[in-house]
Amino acid sequence: CGPAKTGALSKGFWQNKNGQGIIKAGASTGGVANSGTWLRLYAPFQDLSATATPAQVATYVYNVIKAANAGGAAMNAMLKAQMLATALDVYFSDPALGGNKISAPAPIGGVCIDLTKIYKGSGTYENVSGAFGGATSKTVLQMLTYAASQSNGGGSIWYGQVKATQELAKDAFDAIDNQWAFSCP
Repeated sequence: CGPAKTGALSKGFWQNKNGQGIIKAGASTGGVANSGTWLRLYAPFQDLSATATPAQVATYVYNVIKAANAGGAAMNAMLKAQMLATALDVYFSDPALGGNKISAPAPIGGVCIDLTKIYKGSGTYENVSGAFGGATSKTVLQMLTYAASQSNGGGSIWYGQVKATQELAKDAFDAIDNQWAFSCP
């Protein structure tokens, strides 16, 4: 047993030159980045231009991750950055979406995550099911869809602005991005 070795990459990767290079080299249709079109399916990322080129998507990703913080009354910026990294992991691990550009062993979106045992750090775990409708497990794609349903367009209001619930969702995506999440039992 142990954390699922999915091949997922952290938000730091998507902000650095390697992750940025993958995004910039992504396919486009009529000059519009396919990755951007896919990201915009999720409410938090609907502030990304509908006509963004791959280079503009890369800049958007860089800026969202750079703005990530958990200070204040809400955790929207940090949650948005962590969820964005997970969404990119899903997109760029799936041959049917962006191609397996991150050399994942299988498409990350289909991996089932145990939401009752998410690594919090310092050897501790938490149950994050409260951020995902009480479900004890979901696939990564289902988690993205559920979290997006709790957000307005652009991600400025999320989970009713309840910071504790936002933190649970952020921790779940962080665990996936760092390959600390456990797959379903």
